Amino acid sequence: MSNTLEMDVTDKNVVLSSEYYQGDESDRTFHCTDGFGCLAFTRGHAIFGKFVKSGENSRVEGYQIEKLA
Repeated sequence: MSNTLEMDVTDKNVVLSSEYYQGDESDRTFHCTDGFGCLAFTRGHAIFGKFVKSGENSRVEGYQIEKLA
């Protein structure tokens, strides 16, 4: 399983788990753009994209996703 939602999250906004990231839901909203973690049922976990609120480019892990935004 590449991400906790078990679905393709490419070009979607997700909310990252508060277990891994601090702040309210808007601080943890992440726009997924690329990476094996975006796809359902791949071996990779890496997801590339940016935090919606700050615009900061980053890499997160598929298991850190809590839900769709």
